Amino acid sequence: MGTLLFLLWFGYVLGGVFTPVLIGLGLTYVFNPVITASQMRWRASRIVSTSVLVNAIFIVVAGFIAWFGPLIGWPLAVLLKYLDVITGDTARLNGCRSSCGRAWSI
Repeated sequence: MGTLLFLLWFGYVLGGVFTPVLIGLGLTYVFNPVITASQMRWRASRIVSTSVLVNAIFIVVAGFIAWFGPLIGWPLAVLLKYLDVITGDTARLNGCRSSCGRAWSI
């Protein structure tokens, strides 16, 4: 039981290190067959295949953001405005960027 708790705690503490490593391993596992197939089919090197794949993913993500960003941005701005009204944060609603009379305690 103590060993299990220690391993859980250890994983929690080193989560900031393990997360990028596990994401990298997962991406490698997913995209290795694609890169190997492009090597075999078009006789491209791994560097060229990887560069094309990364650029293609970047273009798809940028296109998604460019296409759906305005559709998502407007309702999000309205939601944030209504959340300010609901929570009573009218200073930000009125355009005040400083404390505007709010008491800040240190």
